[in-house]
Amino acid sequence: MSDAGKIKADGGFKGIEIDTPFEWVIEGVNQPGPFFEHLAVLLPQDAILYLEGTKIGPEVAAFYSAHAAPNPAQVRRDTIYPEPRIYHISFSAEVSAALRQFAATHAVPEMFDHLKAYRGDTFLFSFHDAFQGVLRISENVPADSIAKFCEALGVSSSHQQVQRFDPAHARKILLALEKFERSHAPWFKRAWYWITGA
Repeated sequence: MSDAGKIKADGGFKGIEIDTPFEWVIEGVNQPGPFFEHLAVLLPQDAILYLEGTKIGPEVAAFYSAHAAPNPAQVRRDTIYPEPRIYHISFSAEVSAALRQFAATHAVPEMFDHLKAYRGDTFLFSFHDAFQGVLRISENVPADSIAKFCEALGVSSSHQQVQRFDPAHARKILLALEKFERSHAPWFKRAWYWITGA
C-alpha cells in the first residue's frame, strides 16, 4: 500500500483552525450518507478535506492517497495519542460519492476519526469524533449555505462564541500518558529511566 498523500503527524498541535469569533454549531449529524450527499452545499469545489484517524482501512487509505491535495495547509490535529494518520484530499463530487460508498461498507473509524475542511488558509469546518460529536462550522461559510445544509439533513444550528483550544492542556495529557507508560514498564526499564533520565 502506498502512503503517497499521507502526512505524518508532527506531534504538535499547530495549524489552522476556526479563527472567527463565532461559529455555527450543529448537533445530531449522525448519518454519513446524507452528510456526504449534501456536503457540496457547504464547500466550494476547490476545498480540501482533512481526514485524521488511527484505524483507517487500507482501501480507504489508498483512495485518499490517490486524491491527495497539492500544497496542503498545516491543520491543527485533534488526536493526542496514538499518533494518527493524516490525509488532505481535494474535494469534488467524485470524492463525495466515494465517501458515501465507503460509509455504506465501512465503520466510520475505518474512514477517519476527525474530519475538517479548509480552502487555502481559510478554515471551514471541524467535525471532531465525526457522526458522534458536534459539527462546528466557521463563519467563513455563508449563513444561507448552512441553512440549506441543515434543512437537507433535518437538523438545526446555533450560533455560538468559539471556545479556543489550549495547547498547554494537550501537553499535560501527553505528559500524564508518558508517566503512566513508564510507571507500568518492567522494573529494568524503570531502572533505565531512573539512571539515564531517557
